[in-house]
Amino acid sequence: MGQVTIYLDEETEEKARAAARADGVSLSKWVAERIQQGARAEWPASVRELAGAWADLPSAEQIRRAHGKDVARAAVAMYALDTNTVLDYFKGKGNVAANLLATPPSEVALPAIAA
Repeated sequence: MGQVTIYLDEETEEKARAAARADGVSLSKWVAERIQQGARAEWPASVRELAGAWADLPSAEQIRRAHGKDVARAAVAMYALDTNTVLDYFKGKGNVAANLLATPPSEVALPAIAA
């Protein structure tokens, strides 16, 4: 097992030590777990298990009826989790789950529009 030395300012170190104590693990183990979580190239099991979990979720059309006509969407370079994609993921429709889970989380975009 490798060893790594990191330098933290006092405030960050104390926050990390407090979080490790709260989790009941050593500081080293706590830091290693955070690195593993942040460096993973796959979605957590809790997200993968949601595919198809909400079969009776309303369609995008049903949700949008009260909001008027939708606008045309431009192509994006990333995998965008727009309303339709999220709805299809939870309903288990098409290849959405397979496509999303094959895409590293760092390449997924969550578009937002504020009116």
